[in-house]
Amino acid sequence: MWNNCRCNHPCPIFCGRVRCCTNDIVNPILTNNFGFFNNTATQTVGAFGTIAVNFVLGEGSSISQSNLVSGAISLAPGTYEVSYFANATLQANGTAGIALELNGVAISGSQVNATGTAGEVLPLSQTIMISVPQTSTLELTNNTVNSQTISLASVSIKRL
Repeated sequence: MWNNCRCNHPCPIFCGRVRCCTNDIVNPILTNNFGFFNNTATQTVGAFGTIAVNFVLGEGSSISQSNLVSGAISLAPGTYEVSYFANATLQANGTAGIALELNGVAISGSQVNATGTAGEVLPLSQTIMISVPQTSTLELTNNTVNSQTISLASVSIKRL
């Protein structure tokens, strides 16, 4: 028994027609470009200072430790999903906050803030998508006018 071939449908292995539709299979090229950076050492970060993170694990050449800015990340051009986290301890009553900067300029929408009392540990985290038009430096920063003690910080980046 012969199977029927119809256009826009997969062609069976056995086809009774002389001119059967063809199946063009295109395998997508998936690249695994990711990087994970963290810092488990306690660090005091001044107003608008960089929260240092260090390369832990990654794959691909798009994401690496920055050679230009200590504790920062180097990104090749592309689109990225960036998840970041920090435990901030307030030194005085007020606001703790973190943000991302690309080439020294704050990334709009990357700010995360929380209000608390002196000595309180505030976990701050967020995930955003960013577009990088040229090779750039990404920094996790204290985005407040107060010093913060950071007891844990991490950044996870996936190139899309």
